[in-house]
Amino acid sequence: MKVIILAAGMGTRLEELTKNNPKCLVQINNQSILENQIEILKKNGLENIMVVIGNEGDCWTEENQKKIKEINKEVIINKKNKTTNNSYSLMLALNEMEEEDLLIIDGDLAFSEKLLRTIISVDRDLILTKKSEDRDNPNNKVITEENGKVLEINRKIQNINSEKSVFVYGGVLKVKKEKFFLIKELANKEEYSKIDLGPVINELCKKTEVYNLPEEEWVNVNTKGDLKEAEKLFKKNFLVMMFGYTGTGKSTIAKRIYKIPNTNIFHSAVIRSDLNLSPKTKEEADKFFDYKNNLRKTTDEKVYKELSEYAKKSLENKKNVILDAGFFFEWQRDLIYTAINNLHPEIFIVKVMCDDEEEIKRRLNFRAEKFSESPLNETPSWNAYLSTKLITESLENDIKKGKEVNIIEYDTLKDELKLIKGNENSENKKKIIEAIKNL
Repeated sequence: MKVIILAAGMGTRLEELTKNNPKCLVQINNQSILENQIEILKKNGLENIMVVIGNEGDCWTEENQKKIKEINKEVIINKKNKTTNNSYSLMLALNEMEEEDLLIIDGDLAFSEKLLRTIISVDRDLILTKKSEDRDNPNNKVITEENGKVLEINRKIQNINSEKSVFVYGGVLKVKKEKFFLIKELANKEEYSKIDLGPVINELCKKTEVYNLPEEEWVNVNTKGDLKEAEKLFKKNFLVMMFGYTGTGKSTIAKRIYKIPNTNIFHSAVIRSDLNLSPKTKEEADKFFDYKNNLRKTTDEKVYKELSEYAKKSLENKKNVILDAGFFFEWQRDLIYTAINNLHPEIFIVKVMCDDEEEIKRRLNFRAEKFSESPLNETPSWNAYLSTKLITESLENDIKKGKEVNIIEYDTLKDELKLIKGNENSENKKKIIEAIKNL
């Protein structure tokens, strides 16, 4: 399927936000609208994307055109964007293409990943809409038969039957390959060049069957209020891997982050217990968690596999995830990266430290006294602490391999926090840091 994003407009209703930027480059959750759209599309297997952009107007500078080309390689420039509209932009795109299935999206449309999956799954030509109680709505209105077949789309529909539901067009048209030349013929009509896609789609609906897909999880970004709604739709979930030696306070910090709403937490110790793989006594724990004894590999493989599956399921359900485990080895972290690769959460590694080893000993002694009270007290061993320091594989290797990961370092004794790597402006980063610091 070929995706065409129509983004040649100037978005004057967003005032100062589009004074120097086209609307498709307006930021939502620290990414442009276009970047958010393309990320969701690619995440769902739609890699063949063409973007139609403008050339006229103060916002369409060479620099902005270059930015868009860096976001998406295939770009067509509408050199008459001031005097034409989306129908002309669509014509330019279709005239450069071979016959194939089409997904045509407005460049100012914010939509959820769930909605995109629904659009992809529907096996017929469709337009995206939303039910409207306002029959005087100035946008393109849609009238359908009871079975959803579109009868008309127009800004001014006359004599609407009061019993008929009215829908508003949402900026998505999906057309099968068999209708490619029909939509191309319509888009090439001179009479449509200076108007939006409404009349083109209206004529398409007269010549073939197009169905209505009424959904709520979208918004055309035309005002600052729309931007707030778009933030919710483009919101990214996060995944946190806790990283640190026993006794540093790793689980305590994990519990703080867990207070962020809509977050699941999974402890390796609890999974080990659930699988009946935990040491039963302090003496057994001392031997098991001492890496010099080589007793952990098989158990760790089972536990980290469970962690990766829990992470994937939670992210699929739109939950944030905290994985409270050691993650001392690259293979453990790689297992998580691989499991969530197609879900694209914002990934954080929180490296928890405590440089005072006397304090570590004190914490481990306290844990030994409470050994049987909680699975989280399962590693009271000083030997485990020392052996872990010897075998831990650096996070630098993750960075060298190009992993898109934010690394936060926190000293629990000094209450000092550093962002070692990552996006300074990330909203998730701000939430996680506030949670760690108990703000």
